[in-house]
Amino acid sequence: MITIDFIFSYWIFVLFLFYYITKFNPINPFLLLCGALIEQTFAFFYYVYKGLPIITLTIYVFIIVLIKGIPLYLLRNTKKWNPIFSVSFFLSYLLYLQYKGTNLFEIYRKVNESMLKGTNDTPFFYYLTKIGINLT
Repeated sequence: MITIDFIFSYWIFVLFLFYYITKFNPINPFLLLCGALIEQTFAFFYYVYKGLPIITLTIYVFIIVLIKGIPLYLLRNTKKWNPIFSVSFFLSYLLYLQYKGTNLFEIYRKVNESMLKGTNDTPFFYYLTKIGINLT
């Protein structure tokens, strides 16, 4: 299984929760959420092209809406996005991966492989399988 700490989307979601609770403007995750939403939208169309099952695609869209769409909607009127913080946060993620002995390309290769093969190695899909939801 790919652990939750290796998926940047979850880092962004935790940052969103912290920001939403504290309203500490320098850490506004709006730009990070936008970038992640764009990346996951392209990934979704790639998975459609590759012919993933409808149930898998539906759950993938649900995850996108849950951890990207809703936070972006809640942040729609915020100001003071900080691109320097966003880049620094992403670089911190890359350093963490390096410390753990992997890199961004390896993680996302594993994510794509898991999605395409239906092995459910990503955190959300893994736990859905564990509670008995069949994704194939």
